[in-house]
Amino acid sequence: MPRPPRRVLPLVGSRQETLDRALQALGPRRPEDVLWVSRALEDVDPFEVTSPAALRRRLGGSTHAVVLDGHDGLHADVLAACPGFLLAGGTLVLRLPPEPVAPVHLAVHPSRVVHRSAGTIFEGRLRAALGAAPRCDAEGVPGGSPPTEGTPEQQAIVDTLLEAVRAERPSLHALLARRGRGKSTALGQVLGQAAREGRRVALCAPDPTAGAVAAEAAGVVLPFLTPEQALAADPTDAPWDVLAIDEAARCPVPWLRALARHHGGTLLFATTTGGYEGTGQGFVLRFLASLRDDPRPLHRHHLHAPIRWDAEDPLETWLDGILLDHATPGTLLAEGSAAVRFEHVAPDRLASDDLVLQQVHGLLQHAHYRTTPADLQRLLDGPNLYLHAAFEGPSVVAVNLVAVEGGLPPADAVAMRDGGLRIRGHALPDTLVCHMGALDAALGCWIRSVRLAVHPERRRRGLARALADHVHRHHLSPARRHGPVDGFGTLFGAVPHVVRLRQGLGYRLVRLSASRGSRTGEPSAVMVRPVSDEATQLVDTLAGRTARDLDLVLAMLQGDGELPLSEPLVDALRADLPPPLPLDEAEVTEAVHAYVNGPRPLEAAATALRAWLPSTDRTGWTPTERQLAQDRLFDTHSWTRTAQRAGLPHARAAMRALKRACRRLTLPPVDGTGPPPFTPR
Repeated sequence: MPRPPRRVLPLVGSRQETLDRALQALGPRRPEDVLWVSRALEDVDPFEVTSPAALRRRLGGSTHAVVLDGHDGLHADVLAACPGFLLAGGTLVLRLPPEPVAPVHLAVHPSRVVHRSAGTIFEGRLRAALGAAPRCDAEGVPGGSPPTEGTPEQQAIVDTLLEAVRAERPSLHALLARRGRGKSTALGQVLGQAAREGRRVALCAPDPTAGAVAAEAAGVVLPFLTPEQALAADPTDAPWDVLAIDEAARCPVPWLRALARHHGGTLLFATTTGGYEGTGQGFVLRFLASLRDDPRPLHRHHLHAPIRWDAEDPLETWLDGILLDHATPGTLLAEGSAAVRFEHVAPDRLASDDLVLQQVHGLLQHAHYRTTPADLQRLLDGPNLYLHAAFEGPSVVAVNLVAVEGGLPPADAVAMRDGGLRIRGHALPDTLVCHMGALDAALGCWIRSVRLAVHPERRRRGLARALADHVHRHHLSPARRHGPVDGFGTLFGAVPHVVRLRQGLGYRLVRLSASRGSRTGEPSAVMVRPVSDEATQLVDTLAGRTARDLDLVLAMLQGDGELPLSEPLVDALRADLPPPLPLDEAEVTEAVHAYVNGPRPLEAAATALRAWLPSTDRTGWTPTERQLAQDRLFDTHSWTRTAQRAGLPHARAAMRALKRACRRLTLPPVDGTGPPPFTPR
């Protein structure tokens, strides 16, 4: 029997007006039946206010009504997450001001090169679609209908996976579903039944919260492993017949590959796709594709039917149309039938041409690790973003989203380096200032490539290079709106082909992080193509330091051999590096102070710390503190092993303890001198 549909109750007016009307519509609802989401500390007695930032901690729960306050601007990821809490028949109460408001999270730190404010195109899409929304009667919010059991599809998946884990031959399984389909519950039921039958099973997830639903559904206590523990465990000492990884797309692809190599038993990978958590394309396109060479057979399973609401629920269909959750790269004409043209695509065109918007967003979703609704919102409303695209006839075949950054006051640069200022919207200057002490990088005007994607049917044809060349020409032309450009830059998870692509376009490696990105699992590379003389001098200096520090950075990245970098990547990183610059006293002083007093991580100051620490009086250090410095800084063990050897609970505790120890030492004096000031063009 069909269950009642979920609906929307839009309330437009002042903050107080929509609050009063929401409370009236909720009527006698119990506090536990309502999730009230707002950035403001409102008096909504008897209900409890949950901030958007805290919403993730409520995942897995269900409720009859969700009240979403949009008076401070809507965050697209929050909008996408809220309906997932609703039971069938539940209501999304949407509070909106009389006119759209640019959300706070889109704001960019003030600079002389960012001339426009965050926009409201995304909220305009929402408001325009309200007429077609499945509406609720404002006289009252009906109660939801809790599910009584799972779906037949879910039970079939459980039965299939149980057959697999009972088999003698190990196998690999990927369970893919959008949130609300019972994926984690199915995984837990399989593990629980397997454990009761005497199989040795374990559950792994990015964090305990991510694995909580599966653990509860098992009905027995499951061994829980963090990703680090799963990879570090010796299969001969603690063998498992079945190891399950829930929310696998949140784990870096290199870690997933290493785990698949490390454990030869049956592996179950389950992950959420789509919605506010992103599409998980890194998992699907990179990881699953890499398992083709594994001797174990790979099986993919999909859950389509939702548990809490019916498959044809109108709220999900309506919201997907706004968020373009199912957008895909467009269908192309026959190759060669139309000449390729390159264009700057203004936000107004995206707002008025839904076909182009769907193709652009579909291409970005297909090409990148985790594209969320917030990325669509930034594409439409980001104040310092420019979209460039390659077209074949009406079809989008490549896109390059870039950001205009920099132009910050000198005082802001100093405050950023010293940890007194966190800025938004200037990723390239931020990383060069905070991690390398390059104050000059905050002052110039930079064009940073945020995302570059090519249609899967047009790859390896030079389109990425041609589109990047178009971007260079466009932003160097006299018609530019942001003033003269000092250089072009990009930050990305380092992979060989992208490093080579940028080198061929005149970009130079100026930084390689000694830690891995949480999304990509690769170290972050920063590459810059200078334009002005001042930028060229800055890049020469930073590239020389990178050449000097690269061996140490690579050693710290590959501490204990946990996830070795590929030889092609190391070769690409070493290519085109200049002669190493010597380490001078001024750089040591700056780096030590920035590490001890500011936001700079130890790895970014490692060369200076290795030169400075032997000359200090460390008689006041404890044996644990000496061990920490020796293990991480001089022997380049991983933070995980460093913490274990020091008897500390986790890597972050080891990081904090070593920084505190260095802070107690006498620092080198600061003489106030430095390089000549950078003069922006």
